[in-house]
Amino acid sequence: MSDLDRPQGSIARLKQRALRPGLTRESLITYGFTGVALVANLGTGILIARLLGPAGRGEVTAITNAATWISLFFLLGCREAIAYHQAHNPEQGGKLFSTWLVLLIPTAGLGILVAELLIPLLFSAQTDEATRLAMLYMVAGIPLALLGERLQGFLLGDHDFVFWNVARVAIPLLTMAGYAGLSIVGDLTVTSALLSLLIATALVWAVSGVRVIGRHGMTRPSWPIGRTTAWYGLRGSAGDALALLNSRLDLLILPAFVGAASVGYYSVSTNVSWIIFMLASPLVSLVLPVAARRKEQGPATVIKALHVTLAGGVFFAVVVGALADIAVPAVYGSSFGPAVEPLRILLPGTVLYGGAMVLVSGLYAVDRPFTASASQLAGLIFTAVGLALFLESGGIQAAAIVSTTAYTVVFGISVVLYQRATGISWLDYLPRRRRRAAD
Repeated sequence: MSDLDRPQGSIARLKQRALRPGLTRESLITYGFTGVALVANLGTGILIARLLGPAGRGEVTAITNAATWISLFFLLGCREAIAYHQAHNPEQGGKLFSTWLVLLIPTAGLGILVAELLIPLLFSAQTDEATRLAMLYMVAGIPLALLGERLQGFLLGDHDFVFWNVARVAIPLLTMAGYAGLSIVGDLTVTSALLSLLIATALVWAVSGVRVIGRHGMTRPSWPIGRTTAWYGLRGSAGDALALLNSRLDLLILPAFVGAASVGYYSVSTNVSWIIFMLASPLVSLVLPVAARRKEQGPATVIKALHVTLAGGVFFAVVVGALADIAVPAVYGSSFGPAVEPLRILLPGTVLYGGAMVLVSGLYAVDRPFTASASQLAGLIFTAVGLALFLESGGIQAAAIVSTTAYTVVFGISVVLYQRATGISWLDYLPRRRRRAAD
């Protein structure tokens, strides 16, 4: 079915949805779903930590983290490119979907090949069994990651925020259910945990694909659209890769320097600190399509989202930091006490990194994806140098200090870049009441 054959009412509804201003309703929905996702992620983490111990937790984290990191270099910035194009041109959805589906084949194949070459190096401090499992996981994990990013781009570009939220929550919920079932029958291992995650991910993206195809159909790929969106994506893909490296480089490098138990401790620290990011910054994914549609009013939306993100981050960070001594051993087990100190170190930087990602999305919304990469590059350089100098001697505490400082650097540079890209006043960064007082 061609785009011209599709019901015109469907396209009209997409345009009407895309023109709705603001973020209030979508924000409330997203915050609610984020809470559910956090509970599910916490549940899966607890089950893995308690039933498999620090070493098992470390292996699962190292394998899934490696797949996520490697996949990012082959995404071509697809989620942002698709969301940006779809927000402006909803009637071209069928052509856009077919084009990016074709591009999935070579990028997934190349990603798997690179992963198989890198895993032995990245897992040099791990067991042979963990290395073998990692190499097997990449064969399915990387294609699913690439497909999922494409589908999320369409859901966001269509402003189908409710279904997008359902999809992102369904994966951890189904994974937690799988872990629980495996633990009941006494068959929860590193292998079965990874398989359960893959099955949950495949099911969710299959349903999402049916929804996107049902709305837009599939037509012959359009190479002009492919070139336009791929160029946009390529300009931003460096920023995506750098953002993931900034958030995961410590976990990516740790398996080459410390044992699985230390990786397990640090994975708990980063996982709990990342709860702050998730609670405070569910607006990050919504800012791009909404601000892009609002055009001249877009910066006001971005700044408002920044204020909400930072305020929420500070609140949750204070709560987590105060309860960490009691909560971490109680939730994950007494053996995870060493995770508390690096967790507290990570909290300030995590709050600021959430704010930085809002501004990065704002740069995408004003067609500055390449500019958005600059702040991430500075943070990555700082992280890489810091880890190289201090990781071997300082262990996971040094990794936490380097990472939280790098997040702060990213935030500071993002503030400057967004001001220059949009021409807003520095006073516009202040909450409205304080800005009036300054005037």
